[in-house]
Order: sequence, then C-alpha cells, then structure tokens
Amino acid sequence: MDRLRGHVAVVTGGASGIGRAIAERFAGEGARVAVVDLDGEGAERVARAIAAGGGTARAHQTDVADSAHVDATFAQVAAEWGGVDILANNAGIGQLSEALQNHLLAVAGEVLAGARRSLGVTSRMD
Repeated sequence: MDRLRGHVAVVTGGASGIGRAIAERFAGEGARVAVVDLDGEGAERVARAIAAGGGTARAHQTDVADSAHVDATFAQVAAEWGGVDILANNAGIGQLSEALQNHLLAVAGEVLAGARRSLGVTSRMD
C-alpha cells in the first residue's frame, strides 16, 4: 500500500520490538522512515531490513533523554527529507525498580478488581 507515500516518519525506539514493527509498517505504507534508537547498530539493522524490502529508511543513533541529540536528529531528518510528517514517540527510557514494578502491578490489580466488581453490579441492573 502507498497510503503514506511522500510522508516522512520518525520512529523513536525503532531498533526493536514495537518500534521496529511501527517502522516496518510505515515503510510498508510508503513512508520514508527515520529509525531512531540509542542502539545504533539495532537501528542500522532495521533500516537495512526496510531497504531490503524496497522501503526507504535511515538509522539515527539518538539518546532521546538528551535534547541536543534529539534536536540534531530532527535537523538531520529535515535537511535530508524536508521535514517530519509523522512522529511515533515509542522510546522507553529509564529502568523500573523491583519495588516500583510491584507497586504498579498492585495498582493494576486493584483497578481490575474494581472493574470486575462493577461488572457484577451492572449485570444485575436489567
């Protein structure tokens, strides 16, 4: 498909996982894709795979936690391709401590338990 032909997409966290899938999908839809990731080698692998499939992609090793890196990357993309039309801001930064992970799981569990209780009440409201 060519729904994104003529558009430029920047995908942060594009070297793996969801970011890679987003980059590949955008390229498959015809976009030129800037694969942005702290893992420069991973970004290069994704860009090469996109090119091998007939798409257009460039890798950019960028630390999204560093404003100067981000500014330089966007300036480079704009200089090469004329601007940015789409931003998939997918990069994850930071590490979760075990305590924070446990807290988030506990909160999510309470939210789900509340939703389950609500279903019981609403199912009796016929």
